[in-house]
Amino acid sequence: MADTGGPVNTQEYIFVMANDRAFARVLPTDWKPVYEGGFLRIDQRHRVLAMDVILIQPRIPIEVQGLEMARVFRRSAPSSSTSYDLWVPHDQYIRIGDPTATDLVPVGPQTWIRPNEFRLEFRRPLEDTR
Repeated sequence: MADTGGPVNTQEYIFVMANDRAFARVLPTDWKPVYEGGFLRIDQRHRVLAMDVILIQPRIPIEVQGLEMARVFRRSAPSSSTSYDLWVPHDQYIRIGDPTATDLVPVGPQTWIRPNEFRLEFRRPLEDTR
């Protein structure tokens, strides 16, 4: 990665689907999910069925100050190998396994998950490398 020398106005987002497939799109840094009927509008040319998306996160957060890594595991996975690492605010509670949460819920900067798709969360605080 190279230093841009100025403010960044786009970033790459990863969209994880319920079938564990994923795709990426470069979108504005202030992008938020927009729902149209049963669809999630990604941009002017792309939309997906909203219930098919279980996780949206930036590939690399622009600012990680005050964040820590949380690993979440898929509820329907046959083994514990299907997991995702998320950057979340320190001490933020994630409602993993919440059966009433059927929509995407914001859990961190530019990060949304569908809590009823995940079963467990582990945290790894960042080490101070100064």
